[in-house]
Amino acid sequence: MMMKRMMFTVIALVTSALAVALLPVGSATAPEPNENAYPYGSATFAEFVLDSNRETGARTEPFAEWLERAYRLSDNTALAGYDGRGLMATLASRSRMLRSTSGRTQMEIGTAVWVWRIIKATIPRFSLDRGYEFVYAERFGERQCLLQSVMIAGLLQAAGLDAGVVMVWKNEAGQVSNNGHAVARS
Repeated sequence: MMMKRMMFTVIALVTSALAVALLPVGSATAPEPNENAYPYGSATFAEFVLDSNRETGARTEPFAEWLERAYRLSDNTALAGYDGRGLMATLASRSRMLRSTSGRTQMEIGTAVWVWRIIKATIPRFSLDRGYEFVYAERFGERQCLLQSVMIAGLLQAAGLDAGVVMVWKNEAGQVSNNGHAVARS
């Protein structure tokens, strides 16, 4: 039952991200805000966590509190851009900087790398067994491609970037695979 529910969640995430995924790379103008966005810290993102907890029967501390603590305790050398402030304060700061800079592309790339490093440092283990529920990130430090992509896209959205999750079904050589992989797209 949990796997079936997760597949519905995957379909919903992929559907909401299609508009973002089909945008031309390097567009001269910024796209309109995605009404299907789920920035980290939003009610929509919190609903993802609540759905995940319901599926697992988890009774845990609020995920945002856990991630904030994990962020502060992570190896700061792995978190390029760590400045001693909390995660939400740093995301808000990056959002302000992105809105006010003329060299936006390089800052967007830097923000994406920074967010990817946060996820790798705070949720260090990749697991195909249990990794797609938020509670397993908290309890075991486990993630898999869907959770990782949702987290990355949500953090990027909170930093002011238009991002989403897409499924990849081909390798670098263009060969189709029956093993899909969820990735964040900005």
